[in-house]
Amino acid sequence: DLDVESLNALRNSFIHFTPKSWVLHLEGLPNIFLNCLKVVEYLGWSPGKINWHKEGNKKLAIKSFNDCIDVLEKLKTDYN
Repeated sequence: DLDVESLNALRNSFIHFTPKSWVLHLEGLPNIFLNCLKVVEYLGWSPGKINWHKEGNKKLAIKSFNDCIDVLEKLKTDYN
C-alpha cells in the first residue's frame, strides 16, 4: 500500500540520517498513520493472528490503539 511505503520512506530518512535540512509537512500524515493502523487492527484483533496470553494486555493495547485513532482523527481535521 502506498501509505505504508510512504511511512517506511520517512522512517528510513530518519534512521539513515545524513546532514540536510528537514521540512516535514503534516498535511496527509494523519491519513497515512490511520491507514497503517488498519494493518495493526487486522493483525492485533482478528481471530488467530495474535495469541494474547493475558487479556489485560489485549485490553490495554485496544485502549491505546483507540486513543491513537482519536488523536489522529483530530489531527486529520486540523491538517488535511
